[in-house]
Amino acid sequence: MKLSILNLLVLALLASAATASVDVTPGTWTPFQYYDEGKEFGDFSVTLPQDGHLVVTDTHCVGDTLVPIVDGVKYAFDSATAHYEASGKSCDRPITDPDEARHSGRYSWSAYPLAAGTHSIKFFTTKSPYWGGEAEFKVAPGAFVSEKPKQQFIVLADAKVANVDEAQATCGAKGARLAEITGTNFKDAQDSARGSGVLTMPETGGADQVFVASWEGNNYGGDNLALYVSQTGATINLADANPHFPLCETTAGAIPDFTVQATELKVGTLDGLAVVVPAGPNSDYAAKCALVGKVPAILYGGQNAKYEEASRIVFEALGPMAQVWLRGWDTDQENMSMTLTVGAVSGPGAVTIAGSNRPRAYLCHNGKETKPVGHYDTTETAANGGGAPAPADGTGVVVKARRSEL
Repeated sequence: MKLSILNLLVLALLASAATASVDVTPGTWTPFQYYDEGKEFGDFSVTLPQDGHLVVTDTHCVGDTLVPIVDGVKYAFDSATAHYEASGKSCDRPITDPDEARHSGRYSWSAYPLAAGTHSIKFFTTKSPYWGGEAEFKVAPGAFVSEKPKQQFIVLADAKVANVDEAQATCGAKGARLAEITGTNFKDAQDSARGSGVLTMPETGGADQVFVASWEGNNYGGDNLALYVSQTGATINLADANPHFPLCETTAGAIPDFTVQATELKVGTLDGLAVVVPAGPNSDYAAKCALVGKVPAILYGGQNAKYEEASRIVFEALGPMAQVWLRGWDTDQENMSMTLTVGAVSGPGAVTIAGSNRPRAYLCHNGKETKPVGHYDTTETAANGGGAPAPADGTGVVVKARRSEL
């Protein structure tokens, strides 16, 4: 926490005048303040009925590192049972709750074993870029266990948003927050985004984006920041000018359930065609469509308008090279794991047999259309028909690619 000059002077006077230690209660967090680097602060006394541990964490502004002085012995930061040291300094989005600060992957903290008995405790600042701040410590019985609650990341697929401000509001409405990415949670975040099935990540390369709040506590002046996710990796960079889904995360503590069970991300004008999310395996196809009052979609060679409509809404909902589950072409092919894949630009897509069961969004419809008379040949391929290419999806086989003359 960055302190004013007046506060620093008051703290200095209080420190020089202090004569009695403050008794602290085991198992509770105790805040304290400091006003310089390379000096001792605080004077506390605690009695542990059994062997336990001491943990101290920075709060408020990021960047300070402290170590305890127990019974006159200054501990080394690297000797801690567990520790994390902040890599920079920042006062953006300060966290005042010590548990949340320690679990955030942004603040320096450390934990040390502490024997049973009565101890005097002070603290020494090894780093203090703002020449003062606030931290908290806790002494508790038993060995230290990092009781970090499981972080949950989710690509919130209600709708794409235009910028990080809208993304923050969208996550907040679900009881979450826009993801704050650090080196600690980077892998979990990208794995969650990649596994959502909502993003377009062609197996042949390329990446999709989700809005995030910050990288290592830096929001880059409020610019639109994005996590770029591909099939094999991820990176943080400024977002492009297009709308994107937000990547939300829960705060420390209780994890609210803000998963969208089934949402019509994009609805067409023919037969109730709809792209339904969140993505999932083919085995959930009927159940996901049923949640929005529809059934898995079947497309027919003689229904060009519906074929084009399906391709259009998939492209508009999910972007270029996107892929959705399809129940069949010309007939119900439930056991064949069919997909509809759109191309790099909006236009008729390709119907294929999926090469994997990775999560995909679902194409659903009302299920009231009648099978047309006189189908087109269903053996045409991208090579002789044009349209979207077959996706590089392992054993993916083209069943139908739209001919330019149809």
